[in-house]
Amino acid sequence: MHPPIQPSFRPVTPDDFAAVCELVGSPDELYMVQPGAKFPWTVRQVARLVDQRRTLTVMEHNDRVIGFADLYGIEPGSHAFIGNLVVAALYRNKGLGRLLIAEMLKAIYGELALPEARIAVFESNRAAHRLYQKLGFKQYGTELRNREGQQLTLINLRRVAD
Repeated sequence: MHPPIQPSFRPVTPDDFAAVCELVGSPDELYMVQPGAKFPWTVRQVARLVDQRRTLTVMEHNDRVIGFADLYGIEPGSHAFIGNLVVAALYRNKGLGRLLIAEMLKAIYGELALPEARIAVFESNRAAHRLYQKLGFKQYGTELRNREGQQLTLINLRRVAD
């Protein structure tokens, strides 16, 4: 049995953009991460996030980018959304998504001093939905999205600071 992975976290830099793109391996996966993006996820698309999002964060292990997340929809005094949350396929199901979310919660509750974190997940992404529920996120609403004629349900969840 291998020892648990101990990742580190840091702000994204332009040198990371290509590695962030490689975290997403298919059009379906990209839609789950960032519905407005076009596959393949490109350096240009990721670079645009710098102007649109806050607290863009990479998770690393052995000097390799293995995860990414950011914050958006920040309402001062109220809440922020965790977005573009993705862990490299080889590193999934190892508890790293939980660690990446914990890092983003530190930014929301600590650095931004907001009382509530929010996250959205497609109903079909059952593993992520279960993880968010285990981490204390509760559903507060849903939205219907249309992807190439297919109706998808986006579940909105929130978690109040401890």
